[in-house]
Amino acid sequence: MALAFENPQSEKYNWNFSGMRPGSQPKNRVRQAAILHHQFIDVKFETYLKSGTDSWNSLIASLSKSELPGSSRMEIIHKTVFLPSIYLLGDLFFAQKLCSSAYNGWVNSIAILPKEVRRPFEESGFEIGKSVKKFGLAHQYKRFCKQRNCHRCEVFKSVINP
Repeated sequence: MALAFENPQSEKYNWNFSGMRPGSQPKNRVRQAAILHHQFIDVKFETYLKSGTDSWNSLIASLSKSELPGSSRMEIIHKTVFLPSIYLLGDLFFAQKLCSSAYNGWVNSIAILPKEVRRPFEESGFEIGKSVKKFGLAHQYKRFCKQRNCHRCEVFKSVINP
């Protein structure tokens, strides 16, 4: 981590922090990701198999709030990283109950998306209804909208060419 963030003169690692909240800067996000990763791998494998999706609450409860991202980011991590991982674990060990609980938790979730994800859709007149409030919208925004990859976006193509 020191290599990427402590040499501001380096062209390769010249991070632009303008317009970014201090909590969202890469230095803080990488630290948070490392803490979460360490916490997840520190848990015994059997715990995930026995507790399944319920293990999330005990994992998060063992960390202080200051070490974690905000609640909306944690929800995104829970729905896009943790639940799919539990599903894959269940699939690997032929644990249908584990797969079902992870899948149901994911498919029935309604996202409280961060404002920066909602804003471009709402400003363009796209109403984010209950059926659209899914965590895939964060991926959509990051991979297509934010990078202006409209020509590669299947959602955009379906809207302009129904």
